[in-house]
Amino acid sequence: MCSLVRLGGRGPRQLFADENLPAGSFDTHFTFAQGLTEAVKRCPGVLLVVSIPASSAHDSDDPDALGSETELGGYGGKEALARLRKVIGRLESSWRPATAEESFEIVRRRLFKPIDPDLVADRDAVAQAFAEYYRKQAAELPEEVRSPAYMDRMQQAYPIHPELFDRLYQDWSTLDPFQRTRGVLRLMASVISALWEAGDQSPLIMPASLPLELTNVNQELLRNLEDSFKPVLDADVDGEGSTSRELDRQFPNLGKYQAARRVARAVFFGAAPTLGSANRGVEAQRIRLACALPGETIETYGDALKRMSDKASYLYVEGTRYWFDVRQSVVRQAQEQAEQFRTQRLDEVHAELVKRLKAAVADRGAFSGVHVAPGTSEEVSDDESIRLVVLGPGQPFIERSETCAARDAAGEILARRGAAARQRRNMVVFLAPDHRAIEHLEQAAAEYLAWTRIVEDAVALNLDKAQERQATERRDRANDAITVRLGETYRWLLVPRQDASAGAPVELNELKVEGGSGLAARAADRLQREGILYAQYPPALLRHLLDGPLAPEWADGSVTLSRLWEVLCQYPYLPKLRDRGVLESTVASGPASVTWQSDGFAVADLHDGTRFGGLVAGAQAMSAGPTTLIVRPDVALAQFEADTPTGGNGEEEGGSQKSGGGIGGTGTGTGTGDEDETSPASLTRFQGAVVLDGVRMVKQFQQVAEEVLSHLQAEGTITVTVEIEANSDSGYDDNVVRTVTENTVTLKFKPGAGFEES
Repeated sequence: MCSLVRLGGRGPRQLFADENLPAGSFDTHFTFAQGLTEAVKRCPGVLLVVSIPASSAHDSDDPDALGSETELGGYGGKEALARLRKVIGRLESSWRPATAEESFEIVRRRLFKPIDPDLVADRDAVAQAFAEYYRKQAAELPEEVRSPAYMDRMQQAYPIHPELFDRLYQDWSTLDPFQRTRGVLRLMASVISALWEAGDQSPLIMPASLPLELTNVNQELLRNLEDSFKPVLDADVDGEGSTSRELDRQFPNLGKYQAARRVARAVFFGAAPTLGSANRGVEAQRIRLACALPGETIETYGDALKRMSDKASYLYVEGTRYWFDVRQSVVRQAQEQAEQFRTQRLDEVHAELVKRLKAAVADRGAFSGVHVAPGTSEEVSDDESIRLVVLGPGQPFIERSETCAARDAAGEILARRGAAARQRRNMVVFLAPDHRAIEHLEQAAAEYLAWTRIVEDAVALNLDKAQERQATERRDRANDAITVRLGETYRWLLVPRQDASAGAPVELNELKVEGGSGLAARAADRLQREGILYAQYPPALLRHLLDGPLAPEWADGSVTLSRLWEVLCQYPYLPKLRDRGVLESTVASGPASVTWQSDGFAVADLHDGTRFGGLVAGAQAMSAGPTTLIVRPDVALAQFEADTPTGGNGEEEGGSQKSGGGIGGTGTGTGTGDEDETSPASLTRFQGAVVLDGVRMVKQFQQVAEEVLSHLQAEGTITVTVEIEANSDSGYDDNVVRTVTENTVTLKFKPGAGFEES
């Protein structure tokens, strides 16, 4: 026999604190309930079923927890439930709600036909594919999905993903209005119907599969949430113009999987029930689990999540947890302020970038000076040292374009300084921003200013701790983005160049700069690698200039260092030397080469109209200054010959030649004199020979000149003959034979010099 008892038409909670009722008092009902349980106990075969007026409190281990006041009906209902529990508890045998695993089967039986035995293999193949995918992506997903038991759960829950059930039974069931069985059945019935009608071919129904744009689906969820969640769905999650759909349209890699939309659904479904809890939000690993299907690139969902957190109006982030809130997020506030900076206050954005540029060129590299975003051409010095002009963010460069703001600004600075014409146009180069990259740099700076303003106004904006942390993190991220994008944006060097022909116009040649060092340092490095800028300049290259485009400068036989430097500073068809010191070092070492007649030059201290004073050639490096004269080799040799009393071989190459004391000559070596007992007064001639190392002969010859020849020169005349003997087992190349033969003729080797067979 089975008896179902309902205690009172209005329910015990309606009798609380009301004694004058026809049905009896509050205590009367519970006396009846107690008597009824005792009577049933004494009657074999009798079953008493009692339906209590509320479910137990969700996720509570407290045996005295009674449930929410919404279900209980206030204080009276709470008292009624407590009394009824005591009455029934002595004899009850509780029937507990189904577990999540049991619910898999309940929902499947209610909503799906039994799986055909022939299709069981297909079900298992789907579970196996997911298990393999999860093992490969283990670092990106929760730990439990790697276990074999999780594949069993997928088989039990098929065709619904276990994560969807977990969120329903662990999170949504904590909401007071949500019914564990009926609520799940209603929601899943709506979802399955919508996916079936849409022809969805996904292997499993996942949290990211929920079509939240459909009214009958989102209403099943929203009925358990605050009414203000509806705008959140429309604005960010699944509305026609939502942030997620906009991102999927904007980025093809996201749109391929509808990644932003799926991520937004997963965050909403996984986090909305937790909004009022202490541990709100859903972890990034669970978001990826709720979205990713076998064969998809799981990193795409990480990218979508990042872009959503940058753009969504209601999405909040704290650490690795994400959630949608009914309050507009600080992200949205920052977006609005950043847009205002970019459209209405761009001058503040550019001022911030100029400040960053000045810090980025602290290391000047080979440049003597750097000018950042000069307002006028007058701010750029017109002096005798190489300078880099970093154009402002409002003067971008357009590749392969003859007209752009960068070219116009550089042309103005190159043409004049203030009202006067610029004289030293070869001492200026320009660094310009790329016209496409500058937009991203401005965006980063605008975001930095916006987030900085929010952090500063945290109290006035009534931000909570999570929002403050988010604002600080986003400000720091924007700050780092500016640093990275500066290097990506300022990548065009504009170098003044000119053809050596008379009247040729000055043009700006573009040169792309790459690298991670400071802006100025990497620009200088690129110019040096290209052979445009020199911190050291070999004498042979200067000689090449003096024999070529600068030949008129020493047509009279010599040119002063100061005049040569003036010309190098003026004309862009010439190389760019860092400063005058580079040229002074070049001139000082020019006479020191053993091939000074062909690859170098002589130097002198002065010219009195007739002859050079302090003329030096073939000597070791010396000091040079503005008045130092660079002398043509043929002119120097003529003076050396005129100064040689014996008419010896003063024109021979190789020796240390100095004029001013009337001494000149050639030489390669020295040795010990004849050892005899002749008195010093009778010793009038020295003769010696020394073999020089073919690798170290220049250094050894300098030692011979300093330690032997200089002493002999002080007492009389010297004649130095260079004797060369060279051998090659394999024979000399035709080019070597031709070059050496021609040079021996030019250098006036004695007859008999040349190559011969062995």
